[in-house]
Amino acid sequence: MKLRILFLLALLICFPGCFDSPPMDSDVSSIPSETTLAAAEAKRFEFYGAEGDTVIFDATMPDDETDVDLFLYDPSGSTVASSNRLGGLPDNIRHDLDRNGTYALECVNIFDDRPATVLLRKQVLSDATSNDLSGVYRITEYNGGAVPEGQIEKFAFDQGQLVSRYIFVDASLLGLGSDLEVWVDHRPGEVSDVYWEGQHYQLSALDTSSSSDGASLSFTYDIRIRLIVGSQVYMSADGSVSFSGSVSGDGRTITGIREGFVTGDLSLEFSHTLTARRE
Repeated sequence: MKLRILFLLALLICFPGCFDSPPMDSDVSSIPSETTLAAAEAKRFEFYGAEGDTVIFDATMPDDETDVDLFLYDPSGSTVASSNRLGGLPDNIRHDLDRNGTYALECVNIFDDRPATVLLRKQVLSDATSNDLSGVYRITEYNGGAVPEGQIEKFAFDQGQLVSRYIFVDASLLGLGSDLEVWVDHRPGEVSDVYWEGQHYQLSALDTSSSSDGASLSFTYDIRIRLIVGSQVYMSADGSVSFSGSVSGDGRTITGIREGFVTGDLSLEFSHTLTARRE
């Protein structure tokens, strides 16, 4: 069990195999950072969305029993995205907006016998047509080879700044009953709680910086992962990661070397080349 937990900590930090937020075109300020839902209640939050922008919404649960579903509606009222993860796991939506107008995010408490308080994080990635390095980039190659089946990692950039990573691991790879799926928010000071397979993990973004001039790209991120048992920290690992590479194909492809180290209850160093392509 301990080895499996340490392996998971490594995945969240490096997945081998402080700056000011830039202005946002879409206005999601009407969506609160935290919301409490009565039993079986649904709350709907409207926001203005700009064509070409990408929005990411993430609902973090306070325990392994709380469970909400998320729905995103376009200006015509049609459902364009949804999330219905198991209790305790973050629910998340990522959607590329295809028109200007008023969108709505709906958060639904699926239980009819208890209230739910969830933390809502929202990100807007500016229209990539006005800035080459904006959008979501999926890693397609590690060390010149294809990414193993059942593993997904993506970078989210907004106007040249790394703001988050998406990680997915198929349950069968870890011998567990449910997949791991989470957006790791790399905006400094953000903390996410993930309740997965009976364990409570806490992810903290310590520092992030990015530099891009259109042809070259470098970024660093420091992250802390903790396993919480009751009110105590059972295991903890800190990771410091750096990337140096280039951007090509009108901003559609990233190639370079990612390297770093992990300290604490898990200790390792890593270095690998990667290729990521904008979705």
